[in-house]
Amino acid sequence: MPASMGYLDSLAVSGDLKSATFINVGYGLNQDFVLTGDRQISTSSFRNLHDAWLYMSQNIHYGDGGTCFGLRRADVLRRSFVPRRYIVRG
Repeated sequence: MPASMGYLDSLAVSGDLKSATFINVGYGLNQDFVLTGDRQISTSSFRNLHDAWLYMSQNIHYGDGGTCFGLRRADVLRRSFVPRRYIVRG
């Protein structure tokens, strides 16, 4: 289900955004720069939130990944331990 307007702001106010993990899904190149046609999945941790942008870590040393450059569309979901998934950006 798509996230409601102000969803990330409400997470920031409650303090839950700092520990949030986001799931990136989309079609693109894998870690070997090969386009397989398979849906790729990675996770990213929160870095910062600005008026127009959500910044997420893609630092592999912390186990974070990201989306492929040149990827036309990738969805970002917030990992949650409740049975809901929210699309933050699509």
